[in-house]
Amino acid sequence: MDARVVRMPELESQAVALDLLRQAFLHGPTMGLIEAISSVRPHQLDVAPEAGAAFGQLVELVKGNRHRLPAWLEDIQVEYTRLFIGPQEPPVLLYASCHLLPTRSVMSEETLAVRDAYGKSGLVVERLNSLPDDHLGVELEFLFALTRAAADSDDATEAMRLVAGRSEFIRRHLAPWAGQVADEISKESQDPFFRALASLLRSFSKG
Repeated sequence: MDARVVRMPELESQAVALDLLRQAFLHGPTMGLIEAISSVRPHQLDVAPEAGAAFGQLVELVKGNRHRLPAWLEDIQVEYTRLFIGPQEPPVLLYASCHLLPTRSVMSEETLAVRDAYGKSGLVVERLNSLPDDHLGVELEFLFALTRAAADSDDATEAMRLVAGRSEFIRRHLAPWAGQVADEISKESQDPFFRALASLLRSFSKG
């Protein structure tokens, strides 16, 4: 059987997860992200139970706040800024180097290693030149591009190559630190929106 057919439901579901995660960590909460969440049908996704529960929580949060959407969106934008931007040093850092190195410096060998992986893939990565290469949102954008390309490929060999490259990137570059980010979000925020995002990230970072 064609590998594309075998992998399609799982790949499509993972593309949905990565699309939400990349938007959330690259741009923060936006109306586009909220609308993307509202279009998700969790029961139709082929994902792990933890990810399925996180999708369900996000969808219910959007439904429950539909009557006050502008105010709710502002609330979660403020929380995003507090968690990841500042004005003081944010409690959760979104750079691999800050989690993998004792110096917590942003530019490191890990930054260069992920840049090399992006270059070898031949895929275009959004925000590559405006954020450090090991920013969580950039890594998720890269994984989304790999997943989308594999799901859309009519060439079984090429699809398998892309899936293998994605698995290797998760193992070498995302898994060693993304779970820690998810744990820090859960610890630092009581907002159910970000706690659900943390659960989705934690599930995906397991590969």
